[in-house]
Amino acid sequence: MNSSTETKEVLKALHEAIADLPNPQNDAVNPHFKSKYVKLDAAMSWVKPRLAAAGIRVSQPAITRDGWVGCLTRFTHGASGQWVDEGEFLVPFKGDDPQKAMSALTYARRGALFAALGVAGTDDDDDGNFASATPKPAAQPKGPTIAQMATSDSLHDDMERAADAQDTKAVMDLWAGACEAREQRKITEPQFHKIMEL
Repeated sequence: MNSSTETKEVLKALHEAIADLPNPQNDAVNPHFKSKYVKLDAAMSWVKPRLAAAGIRVSQPAITRDGWVGCLTRFTHGASGQWVDEGEFLVPFKGDDPQKAMSALTYARRGALFAALGVAGTDDDDDGNFASATPKPAAQPKGPTIAQMATSDSLHDDMERAADAQDTKAVMDLWAGACEAREQRKITEPQFHKIMEL
């Protein structure tokens, strides 16, 4: 995660804005896979007022790189000018069809935003299959794997220590790490929510 030199104000405001942030409501259906998801415009309409109330602006400049398309998600605190980047979120894209490119970019922006905020807006990942031109993902195991349990326990313990020490930067770094672990399926959704409850 990149950031301005000072981050105390932006992290404090971001924490206040998302502390009790509910998951957005699904508002669209993928006709190819019959899955429900949240459209990007609805996601932005849902989150921007909450962030603005805390003095936070979100921006997502597009990135393209050798068969990949995506974005960088940045939260900027207006009063202090402090900012934090949540890293790049890229999805594979091949071809020269601008509609498919925009579909992939929209999918990446929505996924990056939800990962950064620690929320989920889709029943499953099927809404991105059109953009990535891949078959439906394989089913996940019923329970967490040993690796997922170890990762979750480690994140949970580190988050607890940082929260007890009132170390806001460490908490936000661990929060970002938990979001990344969830996106990479290194922890399960229930494990992620247990970590976020601290």
